[in-house]
Formats: sequence, C-alpha cells, structure tokens
Amino acid sequence: MDKQRFCFHIIIPLYWVLLLMWQVFRPVENRSIIDIGVKIVMLGSLLTYVILKSYYNKINLNAMLLLSLYAFTQMISLRNNYDIFNFSYFVDLIFTVSMVFCFMILNSDHIINKEEMILFSKIIVAIVFVLCIFADVFQFDKIINALRTTTGYANAVSSVIASNHEFGLYLSFGIISCVFLLSKSNGSKKNNIIYNLLIALFFFNLILTFSRTSLLSVLIALFISIMMMRRYRLAFIGAVIIIVLIIILNPDLRDYFYHIVLRVDHDGNRGNLLKGGFTYFAEASILEKIFGVGQSRTILYAREISISSNFHNGYITILLNGGLTMIIFFIIIVFDNIYNAIKTMKYDKYDGAYLLAASIVMLLYMWGQTPLIFSSDLVSSMLTFYCIVIPKYYYNYHKMAANLSDSG
Repeated sequence: MDKQRFCFHIIIPLYWVLLLMWQVFRPVENRSIIDIGVKIVMLGSLLTYVILKSYYNKINLNAMLLLSLYAFTQMISLRNNYDIFNFSYFVDLIFTVSMVFCFMILNSDHIINKEEMILFSKIIVAIVFVLCIFADVFQFDKIINALRTTTGYANAVSSVIASNHEFGLYLSFGIISCVFLLSKSNGSKKNNIIYNLLIALFFFNLILTFSRTSLLSVLIALFISIMMMRRYRLAFIGAVIIIVLIIILNPDLRDYFYHIVLRVDHDGNRGNLLKGGFTYFAEASILEKIFGVGQSRTILYAREISISSNFHNGYITILLNGGLTMIIFFIIIVFDNIYNAIKTMKYDKYDGAYLLAASIVMLLYMWGQTPLIFSSDLVSSMLTFYCIVIPKYYYNYHKMAANLSDSG
C-alpha cells in the first residue's frame, strides 16, 4: 500500500471543517456532555482511521519508549489534581498520547509531496476565505463597529468562531499558506494577484480581531522567513515601512492601532499571571516541579490571582500542568520541528522558510494563549496539525528526494 496515498492533506482539513460546522450549528451548549461527546467521537474516529490504515507500519521503538515514559510521568501528574477522579483529565491524556502515537510514531516516515502540499495549502486558504466572507458580508455590522470602536475586544471580529483569538490563528494559517502558494506560482501573474489580494483580505480581518498574539506572531514569522529565503525581502521591508509611516503620520489611525489594535497600555493582566505562575512553580515541591501540580490546581491558582481560569500563556500552563517532564517533551518536539525546517532550506529555501514560519507562529501564539499541542480541543489540534504534523510529513518528502538524488 502506498503511504503517499494516505491523504492526510485532505483528511485534516476535512476534520477541521466538520468540527467548525459542529461549533456553528450544534443544538447544545459549548462544553456540555453532548458537545464533548461529539468532539470525542470525531477525534476518536480520526485516530481509529489512522491506526487501521497504518497497521503495517514499523514502529520506532525508541520513540515509543519515550512516549511511554511521558505517559507514565503524566499519570503521576494526574494524581496531583485535587479532583483526581475527574474523567476529563484521563481523556485528555489518552488523546494526547494517541495523537503522538498515530501521527509522530506510527506514521513518522509518512510523506506529503509537493503537489499534495500545494493542495493542502489551497484548501486551508479556501476555508479561511469562507470564514472571512462570512465575517465581512454576513456580519458587516460587526466590521463597522470594529472600525469605529473605542473599546477593543467588545467589538472584535470573530466570524463564526467562538473566539477572536481562534479566528486570528486561522487567519495566520491562511496568510502563511498564501505566501507558500506565492512561492509555487511559477511567475503566474494571475496567481500572484489572487494570493496578494487574499493576503490583504486576511490581514484586514486579522487586524479587526484585535488579537495582538496572532497579528504579531504572523508578522514576526513572515519577517524571519522572508529574511532567510531572501525573496521578496526588499518588497516586504518596503511595504512595512510605508504602512508604518502611514499609521504614524495619521493621528486617528495612529491612535486606533496604538490603543485599540495593539492596546499597548493594557496587558490583560498577563504580567501578573506570568509572575504568579513562575512564583507558584518556584514554591512547589521537588516532585511537583518534576511532574507538575495537575490541571485543576493550575486553574484554581489562576483564578486566585486573577479573574481568568488560565494563565494566557501556554508555556506556564505546560510547566504547571505537567512539570519539567512535560516541558522537556515539548522542547524535544519543537527542536525537531525547527531542525527539520532549517534542514529543508538546504533542499528548498522557500519550503524551509514555510516550515520555519509555521513553527514561529505556533511558538509565539502559545506565548499569549493557552493551546497545548497534541491536546484534543480544536485550537490545540489544528495548531498541532498545521505547525507540526504536516510540516514533518513535507520534510520527509524533501529528505526522501535528497536520498534518492544521492543514491542516483
């Protein structure tokens, strides 16, 4: 059976669309038993499908041993929860381990070729475009309110998505995918015009989400990637300088970006949460530092020092939830991801820049929000698929092509 015909590049966007449709049309409340049950069934079906289609694959025993060690340490972490018998914690761990096993171990050598990667990017762009059309046409009043607002978040654009930050993340995916498709346009003027217009549309909506995390993450990702691949470097720098000058020279526009979009005088209590999180970790016992204090105690402490139920920082959340063992596991995955991106630049600097941009978006988004890679919720799973799983499979394609070239 041909591993390249697994169609991850189609299955993952389909899974995303189905979950988005459920969130929009579901007849029950968010996080109700039925809602959680449907999401578990959908993710469980995806993982079951992957396992059944991959039964013939060889398993990397070293990676399996590392995953087993991680699962064992996180079982110890679960014992630190004050509500230890909360079934949702065990479900989260089961799905995390299952996702790592299915996508990073059982299919660690899976390949997504260039044509499949282009199709995947086009599907992502199409989905994000539909989300933008819904926001800009069917929620036009919200666009007007966002442009006129003096209060920021209260009028943030989110399309059909529950959170403006989540919509901002998906817009980031759309922008990065458009830049990738531009590099594959082979000089087509039609494609260049289409993708540049889409980038402008996505950036317009991204600004109106008022999600500083998403906006800054995609800007920094694009800057670093374009600097490394050198193409469009002067055009990018020139465009940024012109836009910045327009904003600075227009007092109304300057105030809008300064106080509404970037909200430089308001950190959402993140400074206090960040300091409190590090203090809580520093005062924990040795075992709690190693294995974490558990999800429930992390949430409880966040509520003690703020009105929030989370730390608005994925790294603090990882450190407190699962301790040093969980943060080390995360670092291993991230370093492997970045290493693959840098190595891909030797084969194709544009593709390597795309993989690097995906990693940067993930790392910066997690600084301002709390998705945990390989977790079962929609934001975390899509961050995992777009920024880790798909890039790994595309790197495998370049590695295989290089090996065939060397052997030939």
